Amino acid sequence: MKKLKKTVLALSLAVFTGYAAADGIGFSSCCNKGDVSSTMDQAIDKIIELGNQGGKFMHESALEGRNDDLGLQFEQIKKMIDQGAKAIIMIPVQGKGTEEAQNKIVSYTVKNKVPLIAVRRPLTKKQLKNQSVFLVTSVANEAGIYQGRMIAGLWKKNPAWDKNKDGVLQVAILKGKSGQPKADARTTWVLKTLKTSPEAKVPVEEVAITPADWHRDTAKEITQKWIEEKLIDKIEIIIANSDDMALGAVDAFEAAGLKPIPIVGMNAIKEAIQAVDEGTLVGTVLQDVDKQAEVAYKIADNLARGKAKDDGLDDYQFLGGNQINIPYAIITKDNVAKYKK
Repeated sequence: MKKLKKTVLALSLAVFTGYAAADGIGFSSCCNKGDVSSTMDQAIDKIIELGNQGGKFMHESALEGRNDDLGLQFEQIKKMIDQGAKAIIMIPVQGKGTEEAQNKIVSYTVKNKVPLIAVRRPLTKKQLKNQSVFLVTSVANEAGIYQGRMIAGLWKKNPAWDKNKDGVLQVAILKGKSGQPKADARTTWVLKTLKTSPEAKVPVEEVAITPADWHRDTAKEITQKWIEEKLIDKIEIIIANSDDMALGAVDAFEAAGLKPIPIVGMNAIKEAIQAVDEGTLVGTVLQDVDKQAEVAYKIADNLARGKAKDDGLDDYQFLGGNQINIPYAIITKDNVAKYKK
């Protein structure tokens, strides 16, 4: 991992050295590749790919071995602006003191009249009141809602899932990092949707809710423990906050020589779509990471060139003047062919 971080840092600094001042876009990513999730890696790759096509782009990682370093992200963004960047794309770091650190970044970009476009991770409503601050994301609450609707539909179509014939869906949740807004929202809203939404109203018993920190190997270890301790006999579906964790659960069943119970994921990464097609996952929810990156870059490019923020973005509506939400989509065996590449 240390070697990977040094390589990423070297590439980042190489791009920075070649940055064309006064006519460029800066990008500060929260993370080095391989440190958070495959979807975060995908977003970072896509933004860098788009930036490098223009030839006037700089990128630095706000991790660099210092793990979601809030102060480092400000230093990087300040340096980009001081070097003449006309717009900044940021995947915000998260940690203790996040809002205060983000306020510092927002204030500096507003003071210097440089548009700031956050992508994937949220900013506060107060921060988004600044006319030069934007957010492109897919709302975490909606992720849980879509996943809940998907599970409700599958539950009603598959009465055999009710192993103990009690009419109640016994669930275990592989949660993202505990206390992280996205993980909390996805967990809360999938359960709330199942229990209370008019189209669902599925009786639910929560057998286990365990943080797996977005990591596949951690999810595998947790699921293996459920299998070894026979807790799995009480679970009728495993709900994962991400596909990486869902696939980790599949790995555990395969290692134990068992057929997986129903497992659902989130994000629709390529391997998860393949797993839905093969039947080892029963469903996932598409979070269009590439589209998030493309829209964020387009806004930055528009503003850096002095164009209107929505130039070329006819398919998307700015909410409150400065936020674009990229919608989700449910993927099951019934429609997976549409999403295979």
